[in-house]
Order: sequence, then C-alpha cells, then structure tokens
Amino acid sequence: AAGVTDAVSFLGLGSVFTANMTGNLVMVGMAAGRGGSWTEILHGDVPRCTASFAGFTAGMLAGFRLPARTGWAALYGTLVLHLLFLTGWAATGADPGTAVGAGLILVSAAAMGLQTAAARRMDRAGITTTFVTGTLTSLVSGLAGGDRTHAGLRTAVLAALLAGGVGGGLLLVWAPP
Repeated sequence: AAGVTDAVSFLGLGSVFTANMTGNLVMVGMAAGRGGSWTEILHGDVPRCTASFAGFTAGMLAGFRLPARTGWAALYGTLVLHLLFLTGWAATGADPGTAVGAGLILVSAAAMGLQTAAARRMDRAGITTTFVTGTLTSLVSGLAGGDRTHAGLRTAVLAALLAGGVGGGLLLVWAPP
C-alpha cells in the first residue's frame, strides 16, 4: 500500500509523499533553503508537504490511542480512509484542484499514519510499512551479524514497496481516474 500510495500522491497530487514523511521534510527544507519570497515558498511544496505531515501524524495519533488489542480496527480504519481517498479521486476525474487536493493529501496521509501505527503495534521482525529505511536497516544489520531469521520477510517488504511504486505509476499512466 505504501508504494502505490506514494506513487499516486507524488505523481498525481503535486510532488508530495503521503506514506513516507522523510521526503516531505527534505522538500520543505529545500524550499526554505532555496530562498525566494515567502509567497513563493508558501505556494510551492510547503503547503502540500505540511498537509501530508499533519495527516500522517493525526493518523498515527489515532492509531496509537486505540487499545492495543484493536490493531485490526486500525487496519480497517486505514481501508475506510483509502476508500474515501479513492472516492474523492474518482469524483474529481483524477484531477483535484488545490483545495480538494489538499483534502485528499490529508486523507491519504492519515490512512498511512494509521497503518504505520497498526504495523508498529504488531512489531514483527523490525518491519514497518512506511519507514522503509528502518526495514532496510534491520535487514542489513541482521545479515551483517549472521542472523538471517527474517531476511526473506524483510526483503519481501522492500520488494513489495518497489512493486507498489511500479503499480501506482502504471495506474496513473493507464487508468488515472
């Protein structure tokens, strides 16, 4: 889901990630570091990246506030938010304006934040669904230490993210609405 979500959000919502926050923070920093007027900065990547960061944080907060035994409730909530996103995406003919686009960014990022909280609650083999650098770190750390216990699972997660990115890109090319 993270690969597809980031491909669709980055390519279809104006160069913003809704599953992985690192890229958004770097883009905000670059926008501020490039200089230019505040008007230019506030009309560029900053509002979209900020909306994504806020939605992701809200989704994680909601997910972590759920009782621990309701990990599946967080995943169902993620599904509902993804369906809400898809409804909005289809309703705009895959061409949301600025206000609707910001709303879709918030919804998509909240879904991924909720999914991240659910995955963290399940805490399986150092695997996260959106913090890919952590999964890669767990894989390489295990391999370097001679522990191949979860290497296949961790590699599969990384491959799934790549496949999701390819799938999301193909969806936007061949069937945008």
